[in-house]
This record gives sequence, C-alpha cells and structure tokens, in this order.
Amino acid sequence: MPCVISADPNGDPDAYERYLALMSAGVVGAESIGGVNYFQNAIDTETTGFDLVANYAMLWDGERSTDLSLALNYHEQEVVADTLGVLNAEDKFDLENQLPNLRWNAIAFHTAGDFSIMARARYFGESEDSDNTSPLSVQTYDPAIFLDLEGSLQINDMLRASIGGRNIFDEYPDKVDRIASNNDYCCGRVYASTSVVDWQGGYYYLRLRADF
Repeated sequence: MPCVISADPNGDPDAYERYLALMSAGVVGAESIGGVNYFQNAIDTETTGFDLVANYAMLWDGERSTDLSLALNYHEQEVVADTLGVLNAEDKFDLENQLPNLRWNAIAFHTAGDFSIMARARYFGESEDSDNTSPLSVQTYDPAIFLDLEGSLQINDMLRASIGGRNIFDEYPDKVDRIASNNDYCCGRVYASTSVVDWQGGYYYLRLRADF
C-alpha cells in the first residue's frame, strides 16, 4: 500500500509527520522522498470460475488439414475480508469489476502443402471502472473483439515467408469518459491504463524466417 511523505509543513499533516520521523532517524535525502510502497497480506479475496479448452483436428487429404481450438475463461472475484480497512469504496469496486469476467480465444489453422493460414478471434467481455466519488461514479466498458490473420509460405527447406496482422480491423476499446471517471486517469491518457484490452490499434507485419 502507498505511504505519502512530504516535507511541506503546511500540507498533509500525516505525510509531514512521516518526513519528520525519517529526519529523526537520520535518513539521508529524506526531503526528496515523496512516498514509499510496501506490500502486506491485508485483504482476503475469493475467485471462482472455470477454464475451458477445446481442440478439434480435421484431415482433408494427405496435404490439407485444419486445426480448430477454443480457450475460454470465466471468473468472478470478490473481496471477502478487509479487516484493516485498507480499501476504500473505489478500490473494492475496481478489484471486483475492473477485469472482464469473460475472455476467449478461437483459432483456426489450415495447411495446404507449403501454404498455411491462421485466423484468430480474441474476445474481452464487459468491465467496469469507478472513481472515488460519493456515490461512486462508474464507467462501463463494452465488450471488444479483435481479429488476427496470418498467411505463410514455405519457400524451401530453409526459408519461410509470412504476412499478417494483429487486430487487422484496427479496433480500439472504449475511451475513458472524463465525466464518469472524474479524471481518474491523469496526464492526457485516452484509454484506461489498467485495461487488459489492447489499445495500440492494428499491427501489420511481413516476416522472412531462415532456419540453418
């Protein structure tokens, strides 16, 4: 948990007391310390859910095959004990709701002789983020789905060429709502820095691999 320290006698009195304590202890450079973070086993959480992985292979003939796979995760997290009271209302809500409950990846991989193609769909379910207001100001982020595609050609025994892209349709998650978040994210951030959903947009590439 964070512990703020300040050399300003007119600022936060608790932060100033911590500064004086550092000075009394002879800590060199105490005036330059703005805070420290330390870890403690202060809360109990309970996570429930399930993982599902399925694979299916299809063989068309001697040189053509298709492999299908699905990986799905569903979970719910709950704070069941906070005896020291280290979490405020925002902390507790975000810990339980900031990550999507549902995520899945579906992949199809097809080969035909020296040529192969891979298609993948990545899904992130709905999530919520709050700001420490009373009552809490909550922003709901819609589900997001990204599509990836790659084609490869085995040129010879040594060379393999690939072309593809991740998030080929250049999709983005919802932007931070400055009203709902009450400027919870500073410094001009357009997307929530706590998001597990990619916010860098599409990525496209051409690759040549050589095996010696």
